[in-house]
Amino acid sequence: MWNPGIRVATILLLVMPVALLWAETPKPLETVNSDLPDMASIDDVATKKQVFFEFLNPIIQRVNQRIVAERIWLLQMQTDLVQGEEAEPWQASYLAQLGHEYEVEETPGSEAYFDQMLNRVDVIPASLVLAQAANESAWGTSRFALEGNNLLGQWCFAEGCGLVPAGRPEGERYEVKVFSDVAESVAAYFQNVNTHPPYRDLRNIRSELRYLGEPASALMLVWGLEGYSIRGEEYIRELTEMITHNELTEYDQRPFYAAN
Repeated sequence: MWNPGIRVATILLLVMPVALLWAETPKPLETVNSDLPDMASIDDVATKKQVFFEFLNPIIQRVNQRIVAERIWLLQMQTDLVQGEEAEPWQASYLAQLGHEYEVEETPGSEAYFDQMLNRVDVIPASLVLAQAANESAWGTSRFALEGNNLLGQWCFAEGCGLVPAGRPEGERYEVKVFSDVAESVAAYFQNVNTHPPYRDLRNIRSELRYLGEPASALMLVWGLEGYSIRGEEYIRELTEMITHNELTEYDQRPFYAAN
């Protein structure tokens, strides 16, 4: 009996011949460092930026690799079911598990299920995540980064779930969520953007780019993040400037990319 908690590497080996385009040999990411460097101690701006990006990028790539593996597996399952094959018990279980994780309520294996899942189970360019993390955490020096490993300004709403912002308006209940490490923070960010209603526009832009055979461009997806900050369009323009000025698209080269 196959364990539904199937390892990413095994998924890749199963479906790679039919759904994977290799660009280079993937680098192992099992030993990614998730301890935030002492960013405040770095005075030189160029060095601070380099340290921040090189620390965070492998963590982002690790999450994207997992998502690519999940997407490839879903595409293969979709093909198999359309061709009349029946899902094995472990496959049906894993379809349900992924549906739960991505907050899709459609019947696992149905056409509607795959439509929603393939809209959600997809990569977010590293350049976009790096720009947001730098913006939200003041290059890893903010209180929320240092005390909560929260580089991406993520909120929670249960009392005691995080850190109370000093300037929180009276009557508001939100807190800035605390994470065990930066990797958990980044994974939660991907889950947030890939599932929550405020970022539906980003997911739809990404799906349209897929349909057109174009890569997921950060400079296009960023326009789906207007709801991420109360600064709205000003926030989007800040991120766009950070991506272009720091040439962050160089970090978007992934070791593999799902073909469909």
